[in-house]
Amino acid sequence: MRSSPSPRNPTAAPPIFYVCGDTARSPARSGIQTVVRSLLAAFGTGGSPVRPVVWEMAAADLRPLPPTWSLGLGAEPLRDPPTRLRSLLSHPASWPAALLAHGHSENLPLHRHPYHQTAPRGSWVLLPELLYHERSADQLVDYVHRRGWRLAAILHDTIPVQHPEFVPSGLPADHARYLRALGHADLILPNSEATARGWREFIDREKLRSPPVRVCTLACDLPGIPRVRDLPPVHDPSPGNPIRLLCVSTLESRKNHRTLLAAYELALARRPDLPLALDLVGAAYVSAPDIADAVRTLAARYPDRVRWHERTEHAALQRLYADCDFTVYPSVLEGFGIPVIESLWFARPCICANFGVMAENAVGGGCLTTDVRDAAALADAILQLSAAPTLRQRLAQETVKRRLKTWREYADEILERMEDEG
Repeated sequence: MRSSPSPRNPTAAPPIFYVCGDTARSPARSGIQTVVRSLLAAFGTGGSPVRPVVWEMAAADLRPLPPTWSLGLGAEPLRDPPTRLRSLLSHPASWPAALLAHGHSENLPLHRHPYHQTAPRGSWVLLPELLYHERSADQLVDYVHRRGWRLAAILHDTIPVQHPEFVPSGLPADHARYLRALGHADLILPNSEATARGWREFIDREKLRSPPVRVCTLACDLPGIPRVRDLPPVHDPSPGNPIRLLCVSTLESRKNHRTLLAAYELALARRPDLPLALDLVGAAYVSAPDIADAVRTLAARYPDRVRWHERTEHAALQRLYADCDFTVYPSVLEGFGIPVIESLWFARPCICANFGVMAENAVGGGCLTTDVRDAAALADAILQLSAAPTLRQRLAQETVKRRLKTWREYADEILERMEDEG
């Protein structure tokens, strides 16, 4: 991995079509959507020739991202003149397309668009989202290859096919269909070694041929927010200045919130003299309303100690990180586990699992690992960090010494992998 972006000449490079329509249309901030938004922002800072596009399911083609949709990606509306058909009306050859599109660039598929259809053979389409609906993923692969282009896919996880007990019914079949389609892509970019292993196990089980696999581990910074280098203050807790725990995660079963809630109450029972406050950040998961109910119940039981922030903007999340003493990420299964590394970016120690990809992320320091499946063990870890300011300080010092990847570096790494494929 490069320590700094290498110089590139974007005007000489072929375009990269970036499929981001689902994220642009959604206000949610899941892990995948964090990747989609952060990576697009990083491509923009590096001047890469990236063109945001939408998969049009009904027509089975790719189209330019509508200008106002970019607001859902955390960006200003797109104003790139060459992508607007009215700028092409001076060319008679473009008039039929302009009439067909009623003057709106996004109404035309890329292969009929006067600007985009000139992309040379070998140009890349980058898929950082999931395509589940019916044969959408197969149709995208076919569409890309009929243009003479190539498809690279960021692989976030194989959890639905490996652990169907953690996902809604129907999702394992949808995910398996999506993964089979990716077997016909030109490049797979897993977000961790754990995800790469899951991909190879799926390919072997399905007896499929895999395209090249190049692991690109994710970054952790929030775009526009510099890395925290100042260590959090060490303080003796008091009712007015409690030890603050922060958990950032959607409320779904594999994130293991129920065990965290039980561990928190165990910690309070064991040390009633130790003021502990808990902030939970994350949207409710549609298939697990009972977890949101459990969080509401705990917050009602301890109104002065427990707060649930269902949706937060970057600035509010930054304040929560700044206010906390450490984070707890009780998830038992991840493709990567962004909140673990994100906590280190903010110089806050993290309690996480001593297994899986969380243990891989903890190796570099700044984390206290435990069996997060066991409420008693998790309560022990919470009390260990809460009651030992020297341990918190030592782990915080480890966080600021760690080498952490930025989204700009992640974007460069993806470009390198594409270039390596010729």
